[in-house]
Amino acid sequence: MSKYFATPKKHTLDLESYFGQHKNYYIFLLKSNTVPVRMAAKLGDLFHLPFLFIDQIELPLCEKECAFPLFFSRFNSQNEANLILMPNKATLSAADLSDASDPLLGLPLFDEEAYIFNRHGRFRFPCEWEDFDYLIFLSAEKDSRISEKVLDVLKNTKCQDISGMIQPKGNKKAEKERISFLQRLIIDFDVMVSDFLEEYVRRKLGGVTTIPDENYVFRRFDSIAVSLQPLLDTSLMHRPDY
Repeated sequence: MSKYFATPKKHTLDLESYFGQHKNYYIFLLKSNTVPVRMAAKLGDLFHLPFLFIDQIELPLCEKECAFPLFFSRFNSQNEANLILMPNKATLSAADLSDASDPLLGLPLFDEEAYIFNRHGRFRFPCEWEDFDYLIFLSAEKDSRISEKVLDVLKNTKCQDISGMIQPKGNKKAEKERISFLQRLIIDFDVMVSDFLEEYVRRKLGGVTTIPDENYVFRRFDSIAVSLQPLLDTSLMHRPDY
């Protein structure tokens, strides 16, 4: 009987092929000995906006899964101008490094730093710069001027602009892997930010996100779901007594 039924087709959505069509993306490296929480607070003071902890993301470094905390600030909801702060390095314990060491040279006695982007040492992707502690990702809709102001501030903080690393310059395998990694990472950021903001509004509203039917004389919008995102622009959502 199976020959009389059509074989279902599998459709996959290639998000990377649409990358950069509607948004501009910028990436910076930043040097600082400050711990991530304090670094996020410093950026908040710099831009006069709160930086919120979203979550942590797991990335492989030197064949080890390392956790990287993410901090986020939104400059403008309409233009979806977001700034993401994450560490560029993680600490690998001596115990984790021992199985990759040469027993003739001795086992490592100290923890070591592994970088996502670096010039020397342990790193995932090579780059021209070394020993930068943080990555800063800026995204904003195209034709939006909000990013220009943020770019000026970042350039004055001695950040290193590495936005070119997300643009293809050749056809090498290593370059394709780096670009795919960055694009997928930024796409994941967008999803995480959307989920975080949606949950943020729900918490502020105490879970009440719809108007009960008994409060309507005439129901104007039937059962159409109303977006909670515009609520983020109102000052009532940021009252100090919340």
